[in-house]
Amino acid sequence: MRQLRPRSVLAGAVYALVISGVAGIAQANVDGGAWRGVLFVVVLFGFFFGGFVAGRGNFGSAARHGAAAAGVAVAVFQGLALLRRLFVGQDISLLTLVYNVLFAAVCGALGGLLATRSPGPDAIRRASGRAADGDPATSD
Repeated sequence: MRQLRPRSVLAGAVYALVISGVAGIAQANVDGGAWRGVLFVVVLFGFFFGGFVAGRGNFGSAARHGAAAAGVAVAVFQGLALLRRLFVGQDISLLTLVYNVLFAAVCGALGGLLATRSPGPDAIRRASGRAADGDPATSD
């Protein structure tokens, strides 16, 4: 089993936290139902994109990296939301917290899987049949 690369997970978590965190804060402060739905999609995209960033270059464990990045991001965000709820005196639902973590991890894992299917920086070289040094690639 491959180990997680902390740098990849952290990079994905930062992207996920920035996109999903801003959209989540906006969603909590919006009154309209349509805007809440749109912002929910943006939150999901943030976890997906964070998983994509974490999964790049981690073939064989891209889904695991994506899920870990999204899990870290949602843990940070939900931790801050939990502190705010305790401070304000609102109810805390353990089921909602678990649901959010699992949902984010699935979005991150899907993003990580997509990262394995996207062309990398050497896609043009591979498509043209040239080796890294510019010589025509030889087939064995």
